[in-house]
Amino acid sequence: MGLINRCVPEADLDDAVDAWSHRLADGPRGALSMIKQQLNASFDRSFTESIGAEALSQSFAFRSQESREGAREFFEKRSPDFRSC
Repeated sequence: MGLINRCVPEADLDDAVDAWSHRLADGPRGALSMIKQQLNASFDRSFTESIGAEALSQSFAFRSQESREGAREFFEKRSPDFRSC
């Protein structure tokens, strides 16, 4: 998920955290939730079980409103509005 992907000076930390939290909050919540669930469950699964669960999650994600909004924003060359999903 890239939650720890950069270092900033202490004076800039609050602004960096605010920007990152807004990016997450404006993102596809359903997809982020599935990613978190899969990551947490992966510690108790075999590789084969994890791949199967990931395939199932992908099939749900591909059919979601978030996925359709992501495709629309790409073709319309605009920012996505996942809050409407």
